[in-house]
Amino acid sequence: MVEGTCSDFVRTTYTATVSQDGNVYTDKKVVEVGTPGHVFSTEWSKDEKEHWHECVCGEKTDVSKHSFENATETKAPTCSEAGESTSYCECGEEKVTTIPATDEHNYVNGKCDTCGKEEATCDHTQLHSESIDFGKLGACDFILYYDVCECGEVKIIDIENSDIPCEPSEDSYEVNQGKDENGNQYMTMKMVCKDCGMEVSAIAYYTKDGCTQTMAFTYEFKINGEVILDNAGYEDSYTNHEKEVRETIDLSTYGTCGGMLEVSKCEKCGEIVNVYDLQPECNVDMENQPEPEIVTDKNGVEHYVYTIECPDCDFAIILDTWMEQRSVCEIITYMEGRILCGETIIFEITQEYYEGTHNYEYTYEFLGEEGNCED
Repeated sequence: MVEGTCSDFVRTTYTATVSQDGNVYTDKKVVEVGTPGHVFSTEWSKDEKEHWHECVCGEKTDVSKHSFENATETKAPTCSEAGESTSYCECGEEKVTTIPATDEHNYVNGKCDTCGKEEATCDHTQLHSESIDFGKLGACDFILYYDVCECGEVKIIDIENSDIPCEPSEDSYEVNQGKDENGNQYMTMKMVCKDCGMEVSAIAYYTKDGCTQTMAFTYEFKINGEVILDNAGYEDSYTNHEKEVRETIDLSTYGTCGGMLEVSKCEKCGEIVNVYDLQPECNVDMENQPEPEIVTDKNGVEHYVYTIECPDCDFAIILDTWMEQRSVCEIITYMEGRILCGETIIFEITQEYYEGTHNYEYTYEFLGEEGNCED
């Protein structure tokens, strides 16, 4: 009889039987061939997440997650079509990453010689507001607000007023980063909502100017494979001043009557971050706040604009305040302050103040049958 589960270790049992004078005598001897242990294949076994070496008995060793390196462009992007790059793990598993379309057209006689797109003549200044009620289309209950150009080319998402509740389902969220052929850094994102199944994909390009980094997103929304909205843009910027230094500015260098402005500046980019003291030598009243001018913007929002101006030079202080109703109980107050000399902005800052006011009402409900407190 032969026993064993791994190919390098076999146990063989020999049985001998002898009969003599009516008696039967039996003896057994066990012979072991090889060294106890597993023999692991030199070839990799793998699934979509990990790879390993496997023994004939099913035991695994060298188990680790896939690591993809040295991506190679396998399909070049064009002005209108995305490309692909492929990277490989040591086990042979491959990963294909999308390279965004360049959106750089080569127009010849008013038409792109690659995709045939006609050269736009619109300056994209005539924007109007649109909205999509995704709840009525079978997705989660929300309304997406965006501005679109009359030509249909430019779509800008109003991300602040479009509260998108969708959350990715398990294993559907995918994020990749890379650089295009011009060295521009980008990120691609895909997800499927766990509740409504809507597909959302986006491409974001990074740009940096001094201490400010901007991410320009382009979104696409799909429901049941149908594109509901595509090429919809949104920009998000943030500034990180790592170190600030104090400085006193002579206002006369800007052409004012004189005075000083004590500020803190970013040591790296030179931008004024905060104002600590302002003492202009101009003919202005810094003690009493002037009456505001009420201005209504294109969205119907009222701005209260306070202006202090010197009659002898171009020095001015302008404070613009307005409010935004985020919800029934949420109000955001914005304050934009500027110190100018003519058209030169010496300092500019925008601040937000959140106010939440909830009107709670006492409510109750019976648990169990009326009069039975034990239930």
